[in-house]
Amino acid sequence: MLGCGSSSDYLVSDFEHQDIRVLDGDTLIFEGAHVRLSGIDAPELGPWAKCWAEAALAGSAKSYIETALYENATAGKWKLADVSKDAALNLKRARLVRSDGEDLAESLVVYGYAAKTPGKW
Repeated sequence: MLGCGSSSDYLVSDFEHQDIRVLDGDTLIFEGAHVRLSGIDAPELGPWAKCWAEAALAGSAKSYIETALYENATAGKWKLADVSKDAALNLKRARLVRSDGEDLAESLVVYGYAAKTPGKW
């Protein structure tokens, strides 16, 4: 029955909110900083796509990232690794790794949402 018990009975004590917003398949805002996932290139959304198929795949890549970040929140906290600054684009390049070892860029490549690239694309 709703309302029975204290409000603390409904809190998940080990879940910590992280401010991560997904912009597209390889770019996000991680705790206020623009970050491009290093080592991959994902299709572009909307007006930046070269064709409708690229735009469709870009939407799928973005959805996959959102699912990985938000629905698996109990699997661990995400952190940036191997961070470098790209002054030309005014953003950071980094890997996004969960505390259980999952690398988001590697998952995107494995599931076909991004291409693995050496260095900068």
